[in-house]
Amino acid sequence: MSDKDFPLQKTLPISSLPNDHQNVQYLEDGTIEVTDTLSKEEYYKSLRRRCNTGNSQNTRQYGLSSQLSLETSQRGTLRSGFGKRKGTLHDFKPSGKEELCYVLMLEGVEKTYTIDKNAHGIHLFEKVCKQLDLQETEYFGLTYRTSLRVDNWLKLDKRIAKQLEKIPWKLEFRIRFYPPNIDIFKDDLTRYFLCLQLRQDIISGQIPCSHHTYVVLGAYVVQSDAGDYDPNTHIGTDYIANIPFAPQQLQTTKMLQQIVELHKLHKGQSLVQADRGFLENARRLSLYGVEFHRAKTIAGESICLGVYHGGILLYHGMLRVNRFLWPQIVKILYKSKNFIIVVRSMHSETLSKRGTLRRTLSPGGLKVSDRKFNGSDSIHDVTLTFQCTDPRLAKRLWDSCTSQHAFFRLRDTPGPQRSNLTTAFSTRKYHFTSKSFDAYSREPSTEWIPRQQPPIKRVQTQRKPIQYTKTPSSSPSNQQHQVSGSVAPVAYGEEPDQYYLMPGTPSPLPANSINVDVLQNLPPAYRKPGPIRVPLPEDHWQMSAADCTQGLGRNIDGTDIAAMPETEWQGCRTNWGLKGPGAYYYEACMLEEGQVRLGWSTNDASLILGTDSKGFGYGADKTGIGSADNPHPVGKFIYANNSIDYGMPIVPGDVVGCYLEINPSADKDNRLIDIHYSYNGQLLETPNFKLVETLTPDIALFPAVSLKNARVEVNFGDKPFNFPPKTTPLTNKHWVAVSYAPNSSIVYNRNVGWRVNPNDVTSSTNLLVSPNGRFVQAVENTGWQGFRVNKVNILLA
Repeated sequence: MSDKDFPLQKTLPISSLPNDHQNVQYLEDGTIEVTDTLSKEEYYKSLRRRCNTGNSQNTRQYGLSSQLSLETSQRGTLRSGFGKRKGTLHDFKPSGKEELCYVLMLEGVEKTYTIDKNAHGIHLFEKVCKQLDLQETEYFGLTYRTSLRVDNWLKLDKRIAKQLEKIPWKLEFRIRFYPPNIDIFKDDLTRYFLCLQLRQDIISGQIPCSHHTYVVLGAYVVQSDAGDYDPNTHIGTDYIANIPFAPQQLQTTKMLQQIVELHKLHKGQSLVQADRGFLENARRLSLYGVEFHRAKTIAGESICLGVYHGGILLYHGMLRVNRFLWPQIVKILYKSKNFIIVVRSMHSETLSKRGTLRRTLSPGGLKVSDRKFNGSDSIHDVTLTFQCTDPRLAKRLWDSCTSQHAFFRLRDTPGPQRSNLTTAFSTRKYHFTSKSFDAYSREPSTEWIPRQQPPIKRVQTQRKPIQYTKTPSSSPSNQQHQVSGSVAPVAYGEEPDQYYLMPGTPSPLPANSINVDVLQNLPPAYRKPGPIRVPLPEDHWQMSAADCTQGLGRNIDGTDIAAMPETEWQGCRTNWGLKGPGAYYYEACMLEEGQVRLGWSTNDASLILGTDSKGFGYGADKTGIGSADNPHPVGKFIYANNSIDYGMPIVPGDVVGCYLEINPSADKDNRLIDIHYSYNGQLLETPNFKLVETLTPDIALFPAVSLKNARVEVNFGDKPFNFPPKTTPLTNKHWVAVSYAPNSSIVYNRNVGWRVNPNDVTSSTNLLVSPNGRFVQAVENTGWQGFRVNKVNILLA
């Protein structure tokens, strides 16, 4: 397919563009002199037929159109390219009628502005920016919803009434150009607005994340909005319950609890530092700054095209299948519903004697054109054709590509335009009217006026009103896997902006083109900084999530245990146990009414304390005596399915201390183990029971709790005890909190459940596994890593 096959409306070459027209020299006979710098092909292109300009003298004029430019060919009668714009961008004739504009701000709140009906987009945009005290306005824009149910960017140099026509004047203020480097912003206020935009992208599902990422970013959001964690005012999850962190169907109580725990670790971090931490993590998400457009191949396959600061991404369903960087793209064009990309790829290949080879690779709109380059190499121009459902969507996609390319890739600010010498060929240079990035300095092309950092009025992000949310029909996700509210395909692990600047290279290279071994040996200045990661959680004394009754509730720390309502007895044991010699102590506080048993058990004992000869429990028996459910003056000690009167009934608010002494060298007159309790600080005597089970000297016992319709909080010594252990003539031992037991006395719980096997990983140094086997993290810049878990499912027919 050649360019002649498509009578194009617009073409855009993406290579270096000359800024000025070629100089034209006229000879005496009226022909054009072409200098030696003009190739033969360009010379023939420069020749133009005579043109009648329409004046009375019928003057003959010849013109040389600007090559490598954005051409606009008009259908029908050819119109003159000469003419002056009436007035300036800010000049318009007031109509005397005012219109209400509803603008949705970045935090999700709708504001109202009054503006003349004949006003241009720039007038409304300046009103919004002035109210926000925003100076770096080139990154922002306004969008409106069209009749096609897609969002279009409001053209600032056009009348608002002409663009919105008969639809309501409802617009959205948002970031248009997401910078790859957040330090390009001069104002902290601009960085904060980018945070607000990314929060909306995340909670709307436009940027999908993993659960862990939602938690990490959510902690930065809370630090930015609420400051340092204060245990007096920040109680539980109530203070963040109304803050959206994820799509509504994904935000759970567990997520909020994890965000609170992570928020505690940010203590001492300023609000501006929290914004930076949020942005440094968010900008590395796979769909950061990607604007999606739906299309189909010529063969009818549904695909998505994502446009971002680095180029164009191609998605098939939910899988990214290709990426075209701006330097690889020769030109972008559209005709009716067709959107066409011409991509250049370079490699060595033996050419035919004629120097040109053309072949069609597939009927799906893909064509390859090879042409000779430097004798031995060849440049392959691959033409990709896609179809949109409407010509306006094809133009919208073209506008998105040209604006992103112009903003991030144009080198210089264009000079004044000069009209063509002939009126018959209407061509123009492509100019971007706003500020742009220099590709090397990465600085705005316009001068910055220094000012003091403006104050930041922080507001709580809200979910967008329903009229501003995207509909499933506008989602570029695979139609077979649409989710309400989803507006982008999931592409975890893909990073469009992942480049490294190698020494001696003029431009960034894709990450997959760099040898990892070479990258590891680079000086720190040449290595791209990695994401700010939270260290893997250290294991600590807690009730095991694997060695417990199914359905038992526990908080993230494993110290707050709650039984399911209206169920039978449930139980749990800690992740570690203790062996002798030693004397150990922990305490438990009953939080809600019900029945509870507190004590110790072996690793293979029943989870319901006292129902066998391997576990000991103080609390309520099977009839409820010893709890508030069955009033009784005394409590119960349960062992080997027998109960004896012991202590006081345990009711909400009571604190029970659990003592354990293990003496492996005990003789026949002394017990191998000694167990007793304290009740609200009052020491109770040792229960009178006879061991049924023969215990070995290397026995290990685990703190254990059994509950029925109750809730208990345990303290192993990580925080101060309500009633520290007492040393009395009855207990003349030096009691040690369970969490401070020596490593030589700790025994691991054998009932670990499903977990990552740390001995079955690709590399023990490049893949970090948390002690409990539930968290895994690859070391940065070490390539792909893998692991297996400790169990396997076996299905039997």
